[in-house]
Amino acid sequence: MNNKTVEIVIPHHTNLFKESELRNLKKILLEYSKIYKISFISPKSSTFEDSILELFNTHSVNLIRVPDITLATYNNYNKFLTSSNFYKNFLDCDYILLIQLDVIILNANLNSFLNKNFDYIGAPIFKHNENRFPSFITRGGNGGVTLRNVKKHYQITQKIFFFNLHFYYKEIGYNCNLLNSPFKFIFKKYISRIIPILFYKKVRYKYIQEDAFWSIIVSYKFIDFIVGDLNSSALFAFDMYPSKCYALTSTFPNFLHAIEKNADDIYNKLDLKNY
Repeated sequence: MNNKTVEIVIPHHTNLFKESELRNLKKILLEYSKIYKISFISPKSSTFEDSILELFNTHSVNLIRVPDITLATYNNYNKFLTSSNFYKNFLDCDYILLIQLDVIILNANLNSFLNKNFDYIGAPIFKHNENRFPSFITRGGNGGVTLRNVKKHYQITQKIFFFNLHFYYKEIGYNCNLLNSPFKFIFKKYISRIIPILFYKKVRYKYIQEDAFWSIIVSYKFIDFIVGDLNSSALFAFDMYPSKCYALTSTFPNFLHAIEKNADDIYNKLDLKNY
């Protein structure tokens, strides 16, 4: 048993659900509604079908409405998840399990990860080197499903700090919107090396994905912000390159994220219809 309090948080940018998303939503509610509080984040303008509202009522889901613009674009989503406006909703609990609806639950038990006292853990993420050969980033976690220490995240959103973007781009293999611009060579070679960037307001979410912000930049900048190690991340969830993740642990994790986008023969070992 674990005495840490957890809230399940499901963000969704629309009132529509794919068949797989609805199936995953029902699984999330079935697995967690009797154990943890569940919140569903949606745009204010979303109107749900009666069947969805009945599902929410049956499982006592807390519906959090946010301005439509908050979830309208990926940049806005990044902004939301690196801001105090998001984490202040959950300050009455120790952790949130942030889980998107393209996540499949294989094992719903969170205790082994809660016991490790990580501040952030998600599926392993990879860097793409100049030759495009993927390799693990030793600290980092994909944002599709993550376990997050609420107070630690909230406290950091209150800080203003500088960091050199060249380090970040080097870590992730230069996979950044800015570096896809005509100025990428100049920026990569010169500007990002010499100009520290203020991680505040636009910069932190426009050029940096929120999961990399927390798991790479924050964990380097604040040594007391503990990100799950590579092996633990592979036990927690798979996202990109599932076969490489499986090779680390010889077992499947608690969660699978975006299996349609990250199709892999390793999933033939599972009968996913049962999940």
